[in-house]
Amino acid sequence: MARFTKKQRQQIVEDFCARHGQRYDPNLFVEEVRQTGPEHPAYDWFTWDDSEAAGRWRRQEARQFVSDLRITWSVEEVGHDRSIQVTHYQVPAAISPPEQRDDAAHNLFGLDKPTSWEDYRATGLRELRGWLNRYRAALIYFGGSPAAIEAQIELLEAARASAGGVGGQEVAVPLAAAPPN
Repeated sequence: MARFTKKQRQQIVEDFCARHGQRYDPNLFVEEVRQTGPEHPAYDWFTWDDSEAAGRWRRQEARQFVSDLRITWSVEEVGHDRSIQVTHYQVPAAISPPEQRDDAAHNLFGLDKPTSWEDYRATGLRELRGWLNRYRAALIYFGGSPAAIEAQIELLEAARASAGGVGGQEVAVPLAAAPPN
């Protein structure tokens, strides 16, 4: 499997998504790479074998191709005392709507798209709940309290309820997390 820099992979993913409605579908990506052959810049990323197990592995490789790509931005705030506070934010470059299977297409994260933020919130909520379900006993055993994590879960749940956004409906992006215009 060939190695690519994140910048190279980001460009390949952006080019692919531009041709496919701003969506990253691992199955379609693998098929496009296969059909293009060695001329495709991502061809050497994959193991080309015709067994079913190899097909599943290629889909996993396609998900890995995009999994650690991020969109980053910074927000500078000037205080009354002229001090500057810089906050850095990062979100996934592509996100799969939480209700879809792992093989489903990923949407490119749109900083100005409320549905991207809603999918990101729902994914975070699912992951926090899963983490707490798995590690609650360890947290308590070592003297911690699940209260802070439970409060964050409640915050994410309340954000959904207050925005009224569910499954593709428009939702409000909290000002503190919103990217600069």
